[in-house]
Order: sequence, then C-alpha cells, then structure tokens
Amino acid sequence: TGIVNSIDPNYFESDGKKYMLWGSVYNGSGIFIVQLTDDGLSVNTRSEPLKLAGNDQEGVYAHVRDGYIYLFVSEGRCCNGVTSDYHVAAGRSRFLHGPYFTKDGQSMIHDIAYYRTWILQSSADKPFAAPGHNSNIITDDAGNDWILYHSYWKGNDYKGRCLLLDRVYWDEEGWPVINDGTPSLTSGAPVFKR
Repeated sequence: TGIVNSIDPNYFESDGKKYMLWGSVYNGSGIFIVQLTDDGLSVNTRSEPLKLAGNDQEGVYAHVRDGYIYLFVSEGRCCNGVTSDYHVAAGRSRFLHGPYFTKDGQSMIHDIAYYRTWILQSSADKPFAAPGHNSNIITDDAGNDWILYHSYWKGNDYKGRCLLLDRVYWDEEGWPVINDGTPSLTSGAPVFKR
C-alpha cells in the first residue's frame, strides 16, 4: 500500500464488503482503511488507502453500535515499561469512511494528543500504566460489552504487559466509558451461557 510501518490490522465487514483498517504512530503514518478482495486475502486493486485518523495513532479497532461506527485508537509511547504514556481514545461516524469525531467534536484526522478525550489512561495513584492497544469489544450473553487491552503493572519492573479486561459502559449520548478512565483493579466477568 505504500504506507510506512503498516501494522496493527483490523478486519472489518460492511454492506457485504471486506475492509482492513490499520496504522502506526511510526513516522506519523496514522490510521488508514482499504477495501479487500471478495475472499479477503489481498487488497482490491481498485481501492486506494484512505486516511481516517491522525498521524500519532495506532492499534485501531472498529466497533458498530446503534448506527455508529466507533474507532478506538491508541496514542503515545507503548513500549517503555511503566514510563510509557500510551492511552486510548475513541471517535465515531455514521459512515465507515468517516469523517470521525471525538466526544468533544474534534476531527480524528488530527492527532489525539490535541483533543484530550481519552477513555483509558494512566493515573499516578493506580498500579497500572500505559493502557492501550485494545482489541475486540465483546458483547456477552447478558448484553454487556467488554474490552481487552494491555497495560504495565507498575510492580512488575518491565517484565512485559498484562492483558486486562474491563466492562464498557455507554453514556446517555452513546459514548464509551471505561471505569473512571483508568484500568480497574477488580472487575466482574462476562456472562456466557453454556
């Protein structure tokens, strides 16, 4: 595709078509989307990559809810242990190809460092640092949404990132809310019937 450091793919289907979203903070690439072939194994030669979100974002995950497509993205330094400043933001659009806007009305085509509407971030008084790079949002059998992401445990002295799970709540305007904006220390669990 010609995009520098094409990483973090997110496969997505819409209206019978297959897409890939991806992107990286490396060299200010940003978040892109491209249509795939019908079998999903290669890029459709008639499709050009379209930039959806700013230069300092990666780890994209698209989620559909109540007529909106939500883009969850991560920004910051991910890989410097507990000194990392990784965090998660979200925007939404009625259309897959955007434009996407954050809760405070800022266009996601700009870097999220400017809009400060993070839904997950570090806190000096909490034991987890640099939450980010979420993957699937899973809806359990009780209708609750759950998000998987990684974070550093401050007591672990950079021995790798922990996989965390938190429930996603949705405010009255349909925006995602996770705990108090930081990783929870204890959590319930998804409900799945056997």
